[in-house]
Amino acid sequence: MTQPDEQRELCREKALKLLETRPHSVAEIRRKLINARKFSRDHIEQVIADLLRLDILNDRLFAEAMVDYLKTTNIGQTKAAFKMIQKGLDRQLVQNTIKELWNEDEDNDLTRAVIAAETKWKTLRKRDEPDFKKRQRLARFLASRGFDSNAIGSAIRKITDSTRD
Repeated sequence: MTQPDEQRELCREKALKLLETRPHSVAEIRRKLINARKFSRDHIEQVIADLLRLDILNDRLFAEAMVDYLKTTNIGQTKAAFKMIQKGLDRQLVQNTIKELWNEDEDNDLTRAVIAAETKWKTLRKRDEPDFKKRQRLARFLASRGFDSNAIGSAIRKITDSTRD
């Protein structure tokens, strides 16, 4: 093997080792290989092209797996989309995948918002401040979790009404 072929093979091994630990997007693999500072851009692009051709690296499958995982967490679609874009996935792919696989109805979104709100409300109730401040904090918390305003309002009403003395 010549020196360039050895370097390309080392780059390929590094990419496969990264993929053994967990699925990655194309952008994540590219970034990690570049950050390793051992491989030329040409070798990195050749390895990525090979992995794509062999379907070892597939952003569509990665996006679907991420949606399946994120649906099990207590976050909304907005936060899920943000996390997926952070992984280097294309915005259009993220939107389409969420639209196809999230199957969100209002009850499901509300249920997740209520679950997230219940835990936070337990700690907020202990604070020495007016209830409206606590509800504001809870609303900000749920918004940071990516829930829409309808789910936030309904969850807050449900939580605060059920815990009133």
